[in-house]
Amino acid sequence: MYFAGIQIPEDPFSVGTERIVCGTLFLGAIASFNKLVAAFARAQATGGRLISLPNSWTGKLVTPTHALATFVPVGIYLATVPFSGFQQPDWIKSYALPDSGLDGSTITLLRLLGCVLCVSSWLHAEYCVRMLGPSWHIIGVREKPKIVNTGPYSIVRHPFYTSVLSLEIGLTLMGWSIIPVYAFGICAAAFTVKIPIEERLIESDKNIGPDYKEYKKTVTSKFIPGIV
Repeated sequence: MYFAGIQIPEDPFSVGTERIVCGTLFLGAIASFNKLVAAFARAQATGGRLISLPNSWTGKLVTPTHALATFVPVGIYLATVPFSGFQQPDWIKSYALPDSGLDGSTITLLRLLGCVLCVSSWLHAEYCVRMLGPSWHIIGVREKPKIVNTGPYSIVRHPFYTSVLSLEIGLTLMGWSIIPVYAFGICAAAFTVKIPIEERLIESDKNIGPDYKEYKKTVTSKFIPGIV
C-alpha cells in the first residue's frame, strides 16, 4: 500500500513502525512535561498563589487518578518495547485491538495516523494551558484569576480535558491496543467528577464567580461539544 507516495509496511508491528511510535511517545511526553512545568511557573509568577483548593478526598485524588491512567500505560510501553528490539512483547500484543478484517498495511497506516492525532492533541493541550495564562492550575483558584472565553474555551469550558480524551484515542490507534480505551473511560469518569468540584471553587471566588456563572450559560458543554 502507498499513502501520499510513501510505501506503508505490510507488517503493522514492524521495527520501523514501533520506532516511530516510541519516538512519538518519548518526545511527546518529554515536551508535554516541560511545557506544563513552564506553564505552572508562569501562572504562579503572574497569577499569584493558590487561594482555593478542594478539601475532599475526592477532589484531592481525582487529578492523580486521570494522570496515572494517562501516563502509566505510556511509561510501560516506553519501558518495554525499545528494550525488546522495538517489538511488542507477547503480553502487550495480548491486548491488541481486533483487526476486524483489516490488512496489515491498513493497520500500519492507522497506527501512524494515531501518532499524528497524539501530536495534535499534545499541541492543543499546550495551547489551552497557554490561553489560561495566570489562571492555570490542575485544580484550584489563584489570587489573580481571569476567565477565558475565546478560542477552544468558546466551544467547551474545559478543552484541556478534550485534548486528553483525543490523546487516548490516538494512543489506542498508535499502540493498536485496547488499554488506552480503558484509560479513556477512567479519564472521562474522572473529568465528570472533577469538573463540578473545580467549577464550585471558581464560582465561590468573589472576583470571577459571578462572571463564570454567566460564562456557563453561554458555553454549556463541559468537555465534549454538544454531549457533556
